[in-house]
Amino acid sequence: MLDRRYENVVEFRHRSWLEGKAAGDLIAQGIHVAAVSSERMPFVLFEDSVLYIRMHGDQQGYATDYSDERLLGLAREIVGASPRAVYVYFNNDYRAMAPKNASTLITKIREIMRS
Repeated sequence: MLDRRYENVVEFRHRSWLEGKAAGDLIAQGIHVAAVSSERMPFVLFEDSVLYIRMHGDQQGYATDYSDERLLGLAREIVGASPRAVYVYFNNDYRAMAPKNASTLITKIREIMRS
């Protein structure tokens, strides 16, 4: 049994989980599905009240420095989804890009919300 006092999230580690209705069934049960940016998984942001996004690095693995254009696109997706909560984790940290990319994403989201 899951503790409903917490936001319960599943992160799929194989693309086969994205096929079929597994994600929709989890979301219908109040379990959130993480969007994953990685070399091995396609990025899918599911429609949900809570967005949980893992930025593992999509082109150079953990050494990825996400472009401003990529982060702007992500910011637009986040704002467009109108979730009640958003959690974004950058762990593309081989070159210490995570703090820079997180700061850029925050700036882009704020810019979109002001316009």
